[in-house]
Amino acid sequence: MVRKLALVVVVIVCLVAAVLLSAGRPSGPAKYLGYWRATDEAQAGGPLLIRIAETGEKIAIAGLPDIGEYITVVEAGDRDLLVDTASPTLGQVSVRFSPSGDGTTMLCVFAAQDDQGAAPVTKSIDFVRAAGNDDQLRAELEAEVADQNRPPEEVIKKGAAIMQRAIEAWANDHGGRYPPPQMVMVGSKLGDYIEGAWPTNPVTKMPMQIGTSPGDYTYATDGKSYRLVVSMPDGSTLRLP
Repeated sequence: MVRKLALVVVVIVCLVAAVLLSAGRPSGPAKYLGYWRATDEAQAGGPLLIRIAETGEKIAIAGLPDIGEYITVVEAGDRDLLVDTASPTLGQVSVRFSPSGDGTTMLCVFAAQDDQGAAPVTKSIDFVRAAGNDDQLRAELEAEVADQNRPPEEVIKKGAAIMQRAIEAWANDHGGRYPPPQMVMVGSKLGDYIEGAWPTNPVTKMPMQIGTSPGDYTYATDGKSYRLVVSMPDGSTLRLP
């Protein structure tokens, strides 16, 4: 009798502990609703904030670049949120959001269908729940979406201007000498002169890099002067300074 009573007490204690441990942890749809921030700007192609929300019986996802707003939800369970949509660059694509057990992190995986109907993984992004109040996050997301919707020519020109300011700031700190070519690329020390991430090429969704494809650039210097040439989508070039 004593053993049975002890066993019952143990079971009750375990149940209470489970309830307490699960308290505050989102479950079901709540695991993926809210604001999320990409943890790796290089992985995401720049700073990225998204919002997943319920709109009636539907799910809306705002903020993922070059996709727009999802409405069609194929699966919305406790483990995953799966969305089918169309992307201007990837074509028909499935996007799966998989939150962690405690709802604090989430993996987003894009799978684009090829001609045979297969869906190889084309991109994955790690997210963490965004900190901040709703008004701040809403304003940041609105600004981010507005920037995503800008024509690629404007985005490229903005990126070129950011690089130009960094190049000239470097020269100011180095006796008027401009950075060598190996310093004018993503991952170099020139990035210390850029606020935030290295400019993104809106065509490739990757950081701008040395090359002649649209959104990329060439750079040359003799130390006393420099020339930054950026390729535009219409085949023209932007030459700085």
